[in-house]
Amino acid sequence: MTRLSTKSFNVAGPCVPGDHYMLPAIERIPADIGNLIATKSYFVLHAPRQSGKTTAIMSLVDKINEENQYYALYCSLESLEKIPNSFSSVPLVTEIITQAMIRSGVETLINVCKGISVFNPENPSGLAGSGKIPDDGYITIANSISLPLQTICQKLDKPLLIFMDEIDTLPGDVLVSCLRQLRNGYVLRSKIPFPNSIVMVGMRNIRDYKAQIRHDSESLGTSSPFNIIKKAFTLANFSREDVRTLYGQHTEETGQAFEDGAVEQAMFWADGQPWLVNALADDVIERQMGSDFTRPITGDHIDLAADRLKIDMNVHIDSLMARLHESRVKRVMVPILTGAGPDGQASSLEDNQYCLDIGLIKRQSDGSHAPANRIYGDVIVRLLTWEFQNSLPIGLEGRHVGPKGTDISGLLRDFQIFWSGNSDKMSNRFAYQECDAQFSLFGYMQKAFNGTVQLVKEFASGTGFVDVCAIHGRQRYPMELKMKSHSYSRPASMEQLLAYMDRCQAKEGWLVVFDRDSQKPWSRKITWETETLPDDTIIHVVGC
Repeated sequence: MTRLSTKSFNVAGPCVPGDHYMLPAIERIPADIGNLIATKSYFVLHAPRQSGKTTAIMSLVDKINEENQYYALYCSLESLEKIPNSFSSVPLVTEIITQAMIRSGVETLINVCKGISVFNPENPSGLAGSGKIPDDGYITIANSISLPLQTICQKLDKPLLIFMDEIDTLPGDVLVSCLRQLRNGYVLRSKIPFPNSIVMVGMRNIRDYKAQIRHDSESLGTSSPFNIIKKAFTLANFSREDVRTLYGQHTEETGQAFEDGAVEQAMFWADGQPWLVNALADDVIERQMGSDFTRPITGDHIDLAADRLKIDMNVHIDSLMARLHESRVKRVMVPILTGAGPDGQASSLEDNQYCLDIGLIKRQSDGSHAPANRIYGDVIVRLLTWEFQNSLPIGLEGRHVGPKGTDISGLLRDFQIFWSGNSDKMSNRFAYQECDAQFSLFGYMQKAFNGTVQLVKEFASGTGFVDVCAIHGRQRYPMELKMKSHSYSRPASMEQLLAYMDRCQAKEGWLVVFDRDSQKPWSRKITWETETLPDDTIIHVVGC
């Protein structure tokens, strides 16, 4: 008999045990954190948005308080993100900390925070409580965080650990003042009470905070507020076994099975990104199945869910994609989207690390960078080609798609005609002008397929090419896109295409070569050659 489900796959906020399917949050926390706390270290835990940071650290705080060796406090600074960028806003950090103590449920923390004075910059003589912390001096903006923390720790009978979530959302001046005060307290801990450990939690590592608050030419002085951080950790994506375990909880709860193909496709599309893994399952169960638990979940169900996520542009994806127009993101993404190597647009190590930290890209085993997962990669192209697609003729939809398959050769011949007449205008059609050739073809295909054919794109910096596979039912049509340059080699390009065709299990493939030599006539650039290999493999070399 099919059982009803009392749990769901979470796609909004931290996971709640009993309400959501979830992996043991504590197990996602790096084991070294225990040693750092024992040695009174300050450190960073960073990971992309909606990757499980808050769920993990809230679980860790509960565990630490249960063990009764420390007082652990969780507070989120997210509400301060839009406050004015001025020193007068610094005391709000202390207000957040004291409010978190009241809500902590730990009786000692609740009692201790009562009467803690908070500086009021609009009325310096009108402080909370008595207006003065006995024996410690008056509160000013410069000590409006450190002095209350000192007073709190003085009243506690056990060391205090503070987990400051979303610390990287603080405006520049506020962030600098906060870090400076934490550093001052850290340095003087042998003489004054101060938190045993402070864990700074956010999307980015502490090193990127410097770029957020100053130009490289400006100095923060020799007493940098950043030099008290001993180590930085991050949370890993789900492994294939993690996804299998997570999905298995739904099977145990309802009897509805996730077939092996569903787990494989979830990893194929999401690459273990926690929010995406949950969102794929949620779409299948809620939208496709209508909570009918009698049918097994297959890879095809996950594929459809992936397509919907790309189109729906949930807030999670939308907030990440909003960063595409930042100059440092563009410097990283252009070489990835074009496959450019050393001759491509240069990006710094800081640019690459920023994109890694926010979860937009990943570093592959060969050292190259690629979109963090296939869903993000596809959404990036959709966003950057959207206006171009809408400008294409309406009659293009479905022209090369039939019930028995897709006519890729016919589509590419039509594109050759379009490209020869419009290529000189394309660079002004895209925010990423360097990608105009690839984006023109992507947009043209997406308009022509109109959702009936799936395009799977493979990007990686330094490869010199972009792989694209059109999938129509069980048929696969692999293509390789290259820019003709001094380093272009047709034999090497054909070998690359053959390797990609082998991965796609296809016997026919297309090598599309863009020639941007403005001095060469179109009669020499628009070409088509077909070669049949001894094993009946067919390769079309398409000049554009």
